[in-house]
Amino acid sequence: MSTSKSAILGALGLRTLAPASGTTETKHAPAAKLTAAEVVMPKTLTASAKQQLEDELYDLHGRIFRGVDKASFVKYVIDSRAEHTWIQLYRGEDGALGGYLAVHIYEREIDGKKIAIVRGETGTLRKYRGANLVGGFFAERVVRYLAAHPLRRLYFLGSLVHPSSYSQFVRFHDGVWPREGVETPAEILALMNTLGDAFGIDRVNPDNALVRKVGWQTIDSHTDHAYWERNERPGVQFFLRENPGYEEGHGLLTLAPLTLGAVTRGVARYMFAKTERRARQLAARARKSVAGLLPASTSESATSAQ
Repeated sequence: MSTSKSAILGALGLRTLAPASGTTETKHAPAAKLTAAEVVMPKTLTASAKQQLEDELYDLHGRIFRGVDKASFVKYVIDSRAEHTWIQLYRGEDGALGGYLAVHIYEREIDGKKIAIVRGETGTLRKYRGANLVGGFFAERVVRYLAAHPLRRLYFLGSLVHPSSYSQFVRFHDGVWPREGVETPAEILALMNTLGDAFGIDRVNPDNALVRKVGWQTIDSHTDHAYWERNERPGVQFFLRENPGYEEGHGLLTLAPLTLGAVTRGVARYMFAKTERRARQLAARARKSVAGLLPASTSESATSAQ
């Protein structure tokens, strides 16, 4: 996976799982590995192949999320009405399905102009979490579409059901709506409301256009919830204030333009963050190596002095 493609992970904001409480994504890099086994286009499948895909994906879904029955899941992920749908399947060494990413691109006419909306669903088993698998495939789909339609406005529209998704989104994309400290412009709010209604995502409260009924509930523990309540990552506390019912499957309607400029800035931020993380890891290894070369008493003193 190329660095530039992985950077688009910041533009995802999909229905993803949170890391376990009190840890970072780096600490959760899995010992087990997933590989991108195949790309499926549901509309091209035979009836039997489609049924097999439905059964396998929903079985996986049930180990990651709750709150959605099989018929609704198939409607969301496999039988999407999008003009373009691709599903990337990720499998373990034993061939068993361990994760997936579905990317949908809808083409709609708003105010007399054709626009495109990217939506998606993703899930990965806990033991594989931390490998950043989905960014490359999402990037490829978005970039290919932008190249084929350079004059068409392209937006990401999510109804985010977990603070980890929103936090990752705002980390790499400046143009996320809504966001902390900035009032959402009336025209953006109107577009979000129009699109949310068009996709049939009902409001939780008639007076709040941005919190919608999604139903997907990430399987988190009480410890996980407590971790996010005290988490200070960018966007987390804003998400919790705006969408306090996320544990019940409520989603925060979120919109962001996907332009070449936004992609470029996301790539730059990702590369900087990756370089910084590698520098910290190398420094930690160097300290450990030096400590191992010192006599026990000196090593203990050096450790105590840190």
